[in-house]
Amino acid sequence: MIAMNRDSIIRTLLVESCPTARGELAEKLRRCGCRVTPMECDEEASTSHRTEGYALAVLSVDRMRDHGFWLCRQLRSVSGGTDPFILAVSDEWDAGRLAWLFEAGVDDCLNTAPGESWLATRLATVRQRIALGQLERENVSPRPNPLGATSWLTKALPHGFFRTGVVERRFLQVNQALVDMLGYESEEDLLGVDLSTDVYQVPFNPEAAIAQFGGQVSGVELPWKRKDGTPITVRVSGQVIRGADDLPVQFEGIVEDIAEKKRAETDLRETRDELCAIYDGMADGILVVEGATNRVIRTNPAMCKLMGYSEAELLRMSVRDLCRSAEHGAAGELLLADAERGSRLTVDVPLQRKDGSVVYCDVATNRFECRGGHLCTVCLVREATARRHAEEILAKSEARFRALFEGAALGVVLSDRESRVLQCNATFANMLGYSPEELLGRLVTEITHPDELGEEKQRIRELFDGDRESLRLEKRFLHRGGSTIWCRIALSLLPEPGERRRHVIGVVEDISSRKLTEQALRESERMLRGLAENLPDIITLVAPDWTIQYINREPRDRSVKEIIGQSVFLFMPPEYRRVFVDARRRLVASRQVQTVQIRDNFGWSWTVRMVPFEEDRKDTSVLLICTDITDQQAAAEAVQQEQDALRRMLELFERDRELVAFEIHDGFSQQLTGALLNFEAARQAIFQPAQPVDKNFDLGVQLLRESIAESRRLVRGLRPPVLDEFGIVPAIEHLIEDHHSVGGSPVQCVTFGMTDRLAQPLESALFRIVQETLNNARKYSQSKRIRINLSQKDERVRVEVRDWGVGFNPEEVGPDHFGLRGIRERARLLGGSVEIETEPGVGTRICVELPLVRRVDAVGD
Repeated sequence: MIAMNRDSIIRTLLVESCPTARGELAEKLRRCGCRVTPMECDEEASTSHRTEGYALAVLSVDRMRDHGFWLCRQLRSVSGGTDPFILAVSDEWDAGRLAWLFEAGVDDCLNTAPGESWLATRLATVRQRIALGQLERENVSPRPNPLGATSWLTKALPHGFFRTGVVERRFLQVNQALVDMLGYESEEDLLGVDLSTDVYQVPFNPEAAIAQFGGQVSGVELPWKRKDGTPITVRVSGQVIRGADDLPVQFEGIVEDIAEKKRAETDLRETRDELCAIYDGMADGILVVEGATNRVIRTNPAMCKLMGYSEAELLRMSVRDLCRSAEHGAAGELLLADAERGSRLTVDVPLQRKDGSVVYCDVATNRFECRGGHLCTVCLVREATARRHAEEILAKSEARFRALFEGAALGVVLSDRESRVLQCNATFANMLGYSPEELLGRLVTEITHPDELGEEKQRIRELFDGDRESLRLEKRFLHRGGSTIWCRIALSLLPEPGERRRHVIGVVEDISSRKLTEQALRESERMLRGLAENLPDIITLVAPDWTIQYINREPRDRSVKEIIGQSVFLFMPPEYRRVFVDARRRLVASRQVQTVQIRDNFGWSWTVRMVPFEEDRKDTSVLLICTDITDQQAAAEAVQQEQDALRRMLELFERDRELVAFEIHDGFSQQLTGALLNFEAARQAIFQPAQPVDKNFDLGVQLLRESIAESRRLVRGLRPPVLDEFGIVPAIEHLIEDHHSVGGSPVQCVTFGMTDRLAQPLESALFRIVQETLNNARKYSQSKRIRINLSQKDERVRVEVRDWGVGFNPEEVGPDHFGLRGIRERARLLGGSVEIETEPGVGTRICVELPLVRRVDAVGD
C-alpha cells in the first residue's frame, strides 16, 4: 500500500450496486489515498453529487453495461469545467468489453483481481495526471472509437497491429498477426499485457519516444521479446492518437518481424568474414589467375610474404613473371599446362622472389568459372621447404624411435616364426641377466620356464595362422642366475604387405613384484579370515534351505560343530520365522541388503543384516551379520522412561497453565467486565440527569484497581520479578508475604549459607518447590504454623518445608494431584532427591536436595 499525504488525496465517486463489492472496493480506494463517496444508483450519482468537484469516478462494469453512455454524459457535464477521470473496474476483461467501454467515454479500465498493491500503482498514474492538470478540459468532445472503426482492416493486415495507452502502456487492441508474432494463445491473452515491461527487452518509456519522434514513428527497429522470453527484432511504424485536450491518449502502430532478415544478414556477414579470415589467414599462398591472360587477379598475404611482393605488385604480374628466369621457364609452362588440364598437383615448382632468390613450391591447381563466365585458375602454393623439412623430421623420428626402442623402460623383443630372437633392447636383456648380443639368435624356449612351454607354443601357432590378432599372457622366464622371473607379454604380428607374416614383436613387463603383492594379498586374506572369526558380530552363511553352512565363532554356550548343518529356525521363536522368510524374499527380488530385528530362544536381542552371497543365482545363499543389541534395547527402554517422565512434566505445565487460565477468567476477567459495565452505565447516566453517575464511576475505578492488583498477583505467581533481580531468598520472602496476604498460617523462614546467586533453572526449581508446598500446606494441612529451612552446604542446596497439620497417606494420593509429582520430577531433572515424611495427624515434612550450580553472568552485564 502506498503511503498518502493530505495533499495527494483524490475525491472519488464510487458507483456500485452490490453492497459487498461496494464496501470492499471503497475500503481499498481509501487505503490507496482516495476520499470515497459510495453510491448505489446512477441517478443519485449524476444529480446529487455531480457538482461537488470529484476528480475521479469509479464505475463498475455492471453499471456501465446498464446505463454506461447516459452516466458518462451526466458526469462529463459538470459545472465549472472540471472533467472527472472515469475509471471502469472489473475482475475480468475481453476485447469486446474494452471496445464498448471506450465507446461509452471511459478514460481507463482497471482489473481489480491482482489486489490492493496493483490498484495503488494504477491510481498513482491517475494522481500524477491530476497533479499535472491533464484532466482539465473546457470542451469535452466525443472520443474516437479505438477498437471498432478499423477492426476489419487490422485483421487483414499481414503484419502485426496494436493500439496501446500512453500512460497505461497496455495493449488495448491487437490483431492475430501480432498474437502469432509474440507467441500468445489468442488476442484475449495478449490484451492487457504491459508493452514496456513484458514486450520490450530493455526498459522503455513510450512518452519519451513519442516526444523524440514528434508523435510519428516510421520504420524504427526495436528489440522486443516473445511470451517465452525469446528475443526478436521488429520494425515499428505508427502514430499517436490525441484527445480533445490535444494530449497523447493512445498509440497505434504496425509491427513487422525482421528477426529472420536480421539473422540472415548476420549469418551472411559472418560467413563472409569467416571466408575472408580463412583466405587471409591461410598459411599457404593463393593465386587466382585469369585463364585467358594468365594474369593474377587475386592473392592473399601468405603469397605476398612468400614472394616478397606487395599485393598491388602481384596483381600486375602473370604466372610467367614468377618463373621468368631462363633455367626455370620450362617449369612455368608446365605449371600452366597442368592448370589447363584441371585439378593437378605439381611438385617442386621453382618460383623467383622479388629479391631474385628461387624458392621451390608444391602447387595445386583447379579450374573454375568466375563471374562473367570467364575461366580462372586457383593455385594453392605451399613452399616445398616444409615437405623437405618433414622428410628430415621423419628421418629424425626414425632415429628417435630407435633410441626409444633401445632405452624403453619395458622390454621389447622381435622374433620370427620359429621363436628365434632377431632383435631385443637392453631392458629385456638386462631383465634376464644377459646382454642384447648374447640373446640374438637364441630360441625364446631356451629362456622360458619348462612349465610354460606346451601352452605357449599352441598360442604362438594360432597367432601366426591368423586365428588371433594379438596375444596377451603371463609367463615365467628363467634368469641367467637360475631364478624365476614373472612377466606379462603383449604379442602382435608386424604388418608386412605382400609377404607372409613372419615376425612378431613383444612388449615385456616384469611383474615379479606384482606376483609378490598377490601372494601378500592371499596372506592378508587369511589374516582377514582370522579377524572375522574374532569379530564381536556373529557372521553366518545360510544355505537356500536355511541350514547354517558357516559361522565365524562360537555364540555363547554353543560350539561351532553343534551349529553347522542346523536350521537357523531352531534358534528363534516361531513368530520370527515369517519375518526371516519375508526378508529373504525381498532380498532375492531387489538384491539389496535387508535388516530385521529378532529375539532368540535365549532372550538375547539381535539386529540381523541379510546380504546376498551369490548375486548371479536366484536360490542364493544369504550372509547373516548378527549384532547383539540387548544392551541397546535396555538403553532404549530407559529413554522411553525418560520420555514418559517428560510427558508427565508437560502435564504439570499444562495444569499450571490451566490454573492460570481459571484465575484470569474467574478473577481478572470478571473484574474488568464489571468495570466496563459500570463505566458504560456511568456514560449513559451523564445524559440522564435523574440517574446518579458517581456511584457507577467509583465502582468501576475500584474494580480496575482490583484487576490491576490481581494481574500483579498472577505475574508474581508465575515468575516474580524479584526472583530475577535479587535471587531465591528475597523471592521466597516475597512468596511468604503473598501467603500472609491471603490469610495463610504464619511462616518462619530460616536460611543458612546462601551467599551466591544460583543458576536460573535451579532458582526457578527451588521457587516452584517452595510455592507448591506452601499452597498444599495452606489448602490441606490446617496447620497453625509452617517452617521453611533453606541452606547451602558441600555443593548442595537443601530446602525443607515442615507443617504440623493433619498430614496424609502418600499411597492414597490420586493421579490427578500434580503437586508432589511436580516436586519429584523437578528434583529428578536437576539430579536431586526428594524425601517426604507424613502420616495422618502428625504433619508433613518435605525435604529436597539439589546439586549446587552457581550463576554465570553474561559478558557485559
